[in-house]
Amino acid sequence: MKNEPIYQLISENIRNEISSGQYKPGEKLKTEVEIAKQYDVSRVTARKSLNILVTEGLIERFAGKGTFIKNNQQNLPSQKTFAVILPAISPFFGSQLLYSISHKLQKENITLIYAGTEDNQYDEANVIKQVINSNVDGLIIWPAPGKFIGSEILQLILADYPIVLLDRYIQDAEANYVSTDNIKSTRLALEYFIKLGHKSIAIVSKRIGFDSSIKDRILAAQIFLNEKNIFGGLLDIPKYNKENIEDLKRIKKEFTVQLKNFIKLNPKVTSFFVTDYFPASLLYDCLIDLNYDIPNDFSIICFDSPRLYLEHAVRFTHLEQNESALAEASVEILLNTIGEKKARLKKLINADLIIGDTTKKIKEI
Repeated sequence: MKNEPIYQLISENIRNEISSGQYKPGEKLKTEVEIAKQYDVSRVTARKSLNILVTEGLIERFAGKGTFIKNNQQNLPSQKTFAVILPAISPFFGSQLLYSISHKLQKENITLIYAGTEDNQYDEANVIKQVINSNVDGLIIWPAPGKFIGSEILQLILADYPIVLLDRYIQDAEANYVSTDNIKSTRLALEYFIKLGHKSIAIVSKRIGFDSSIKDRILAAQIFLNEKNIFGGLLDIPKYNKENIEDLKRIKKEFTVQLKNFIKLNPKVTSFFVTDYFPASLLYDCLIDLNYDIPNDFSIICFDSPRLYLEHAVRFTHLEQNESALAEASVEILLNTIGEKKARLKKLINADLIIGDTTKKIKEI
């Protein structure tokens, strides 16, 4: 995390002095020169710190007279409350998001209300209604998966409600959002495959509904691989419940047959780009069941992977999303949105390629 700018620290100190009663209503505040000297900063920095307090309604300036504490104590800024709504948090992506958002809000003196949706759009709709009825000042939401985005989210966007989408954007509606740069990150993974000598790369993905991140990864991979003339095909994994053991057994059996036929029809494929972690795990297990070795027979790169590994867990080569940066950007955009409700802001964050045990250089024949 980066340190707060000095002008924000100065304004925070003065704000605390006002709220603690060190300055009385109507009392004259120190001049810009005095503040600059006290904190060993420039007058420009001192002025920026005072401008924040003017915007908050704590102080007022009079030309030729100075800066004074406002008499109306009702102008003291009330503490804001933000709601954060996330789907099911997994060990490989999402666990750091809530912590980082909470840490950022604490620094901004903003109260946090958290609610989970467990990847269920019906629960999401109810949770949104509850937090909006609680009169929160803004909302950060990672939409639950589904064929379409929830109507409650769309209604808030159309009403210019302060809302920021995490990991999603809406194609036909202008909305504030923060996301990993999925197009750039996908190219990073595929370029690494090429560096290793792979000349036929297949894409593996779960079936998608409204999931702009997965769509961007698939489309970016298809365009890149076709441009290089190394597209090895697309493997589509049917939807399944990863919490249901019987459903997992069923889908694994079906996908193993599908994978066996795919390899037979595409014998030149040597690597798989997988759009997220669970399909990568399923692919890995099915390849092992078919008596293939990873990475000697096939290489795999996916998005996300657990940070902590058990002794025999697979260490995937993967794209690691920067959850701390995503969290900080979402709070910053929401704060800016409250100041200008019609603003439509977006932020794309780079992912890092982490080399694991599932990729290997192709031997020259």
